[in-house]
Amino acid sequence: MMKNGGCIVNVSSDAGLKSFANFEADAYTASKAAMVLLTQAWAVEYAKYKIRVNCVCPGIVETDMTRPYLGTEAERSMAEAEYPIGRIGSPEDVAKAILYFVSEDSSWITGAILPIDGGAITK
Repeated sequence: MMKNGGCIVNVSSDAGLKSFANFEADAYTASKAAMVLLTQAWAVEYAKYKIRVNCVCPGIVETDMTRPYLGTEAERSMAEAEYPIGRIGSPEDVAKAILYFVSEDSSWITGAILPIDGGAITK
């Protein structure tokens, strides 16, 4: 990659962009914020090698791992209400953003931080 260029897409979280004020999640939030800043540092550092570095920051994405946290239908509805778009994200939502960053369509983009969270960080 150092010879031919390329791209790196880091995966952080919307928790790295906005404090959710939860002592149990403080270390998680700090690590995700660090990934955001590392992305920007690497974007500058690796640009001379024609390597683009960007970052996606998903909110809650429905997977086998997160499904138990969504709980009952009432709990799921409460979680969905946190997102202005009104739904939980899908793995495809995240994959499409990553696909964009690795495509030639984003060949002049580096250091970008893309929230994929249905608007949650705007609240």
